[in-house]
Amino acid sequence: MRSVSGRARQRKALLELGALALVATSAACGGATTPATTADANTRFTAGDMRVAAEGLCSRLSIHAIGDRRVLVFGDTGYDLAGWLPGDELPAAQSIAVLTPEGAGLDPRFLRGLPRDDRGYVPGHLLLGGSDDANAWLLRVTTRYSPGGVGSLFARESFGHRLGPRGWVTATGSPVDRPAETARLPALPSEACGEGQTFLPLASASTKGGVLVAGRCDDPRVPNPAEARLLVAHGRPGATLWKVESVPGTSNLDGIVNVALAATSDDRATLIAFEPFVPPERRQSFAATWNGRAWAPTTIELPGGYLDVAYGSAGEILVANGRGVHRVAPSGKVTEIALPPLRFARGGAGDALYVHGVQTFGAEVWVEASYRVWPVRERPAVWASALFTNVNVPRTVHCDAREPADRALAEVDPG
Repeated sequence: MRSVSGRARQRKALLELGALALVATSAACGGATTPATTADANTRFTAGDMRVAAEGLCSRLSIHAIGDRRVLVFGDTGYDLAGWLPGDELPAAQSIAVLTPEGAGLDPRFLRGLPRDDRGYVPGHLLLGGSDDANAWLLRVTTRYSPGGVGSLFARESFGHRLGPRGWVTATGSPVDRPAETARLPALPSEACGEGQTFLPLASASTKGGVLVAGRCDDPRVPNPAEARLLVAHGRPGATLWKVESVPGTSNLDGIVNVALAATSDDRATLIAFEPFVPPERRQSFAATWNGRAWAPTTIELPGGYLDVAYGSAGEILVANGRGVHRVAPSGKVTEIALPPLRFARGGAGDALYVHGVQTFGAEVWVEASYRVWPVRERPAVWASALFTNVNVPRTVHCDAREPADRALAEVDPG
């Protein structure tokens, strides 16, 4: 594994983000490594607990777990494409780095077997996971603007891979992110909606041996459905059939909603949804909980759109709502988790950040956010990203997706 620690840390380009104006937006090296020191399970979230793990001119900065290994996916989402036509493929291009207690590193094994462009990036959107190297999986998702201008806005194609001794190999059969215990399950029941509609999966959560897949009912007609119908397909350990449950209380939501899902077991899960295409002043969010028998709507006293959800180590849920990330105690009390200021952008981490992701691995908390920047003497505003954590990362990773993949990351000493 080639470390980027100390490599070109003094390059002039490394400090380029210091001259960017922050503008508000509404919108494997052998076996698994031990992660950096994690926060105690009873952590009180303050600005001193969360720190910036990575930031910079990469519209995608996200964290993934393969056992104890933490993997950073970085690069371009492709959503800033201008002048697109129906059928055009989004120019998403991303790469992978491994985070260790000693810093960030590039492991050739984590790229071998994947297609790469002339800049060294993998075309598409990358998702990774697995309990260890032997069970590691990767999904490469390519996206096109839907041809014909009807139905879903995007048409996506997924390519599954599993990690072998020499790199990624194509996976066949069941989805690669499905727990091995659910391998006997058939394909997802696309006909579960009935009435000429199709079950469109939007989010999934693995349990200890099981899996839940949440989605909405959709059809190819115009206009879109007037109200949302949400379903969750549940595959318990050892099951040979999916059990599909309706989520009540969604009739007042717009027909197109975004969905996120988190679970601690097959008998405890939380689903959130919000309306991306409704004017902000009329936009609603929705939450529901699963108790092992039924889904029931629940109230979270939190404004804004609910974008992502995760369970904390003390039984609370963490919700990203664009404006920030919030801890919701079992009692219902909501507390905002303070985020520290960014290093390479003017302004703080407050209203200018669009906080859209939250993940937990035990006591570890990782928060994903984006913001708009206006590069000096360059094109108009573009997306940049930040990744926050309560893990004691040794140095901040700076990312610049305008560089080739093997030169896009550099580490900066604290201070």
